[in-house]
Amino acid sequence: MTKLKALIATLAEDAVPVMRFPAPRRLVSLWLFIAAAGIFLFVAGMGVRQDLADNLRQARFVLELVAALATAIGAAWAATISALPGRPHWQKLIPFVPAVVWAGLLIHGTWLDAVPLRSDLICFPIIILLGTLPCVVLIFAMRRGVVLSPCLGMFFAVSASAALGYVGLRLVHPENAVSMILVWQFGPVVLLALFASCFGRRMFPHKVPDFLMRDMPFKRSAP
Repeated sequence: MTKLKALIATLAEDAVPVMRFPAPRRLVSLWLFIAAAGIFLFVAGMGVRQDLADNLRQARFVLELVAALATAIGAAWAATISALPGRPHWQKLIPFVPAVVWAGLLIHGTWLDAVPLRSDLICFPIIILLGTLPCVVLIFAMRRGVVLSPCLGMFFAVSASAALGYVGLRLVHPENAVSMILVWQFGPVVLLALFASCFGRRMFPHKVPDFLMRDMPFKRSAP
């Protein structure tokens, strides 16, 4: 009863009106619309690659873009789910399915591609540029919820945004050597997500009162 009274007193004194967290499907749809608009403006300003029409007739190129886009959407969904306690944990595995397909296509293509590796540093800043707005929007939305696994949530948020940046890059950058794409375009997506996950706790601080965190998980008293 003492703990319950303390909780009631804390809520009565410090509780403020809160907005209901948006439905994940609605939030991801809005995020995708905003991100796609930013990428469209970038592609329109830079101009599409001259061989885009020819590449769109190739199954591997189309499957690669679809897998990257599916990874972005799945990661955005997982990021949203991470801000809603009580959701099934298996839903956080959704983005890994298209990500494995995406990586598999690139690794298989590298096995068949004999083009030597060379530097292509322009890819990294473009992915960051295209992924910044989607990442900020997604993180801002997640902070309205309760992210109990902040590092994992940050990983998903950056993965989703960087994967979209990859899609935008492939539409403007005329690079078809699969080994180059794997290292200089897919590689930054993975590195950015892993690096950003280290800052998850700073980006998503706990919103649960300290005295409740000390008492969790609750233990059953002896009879």
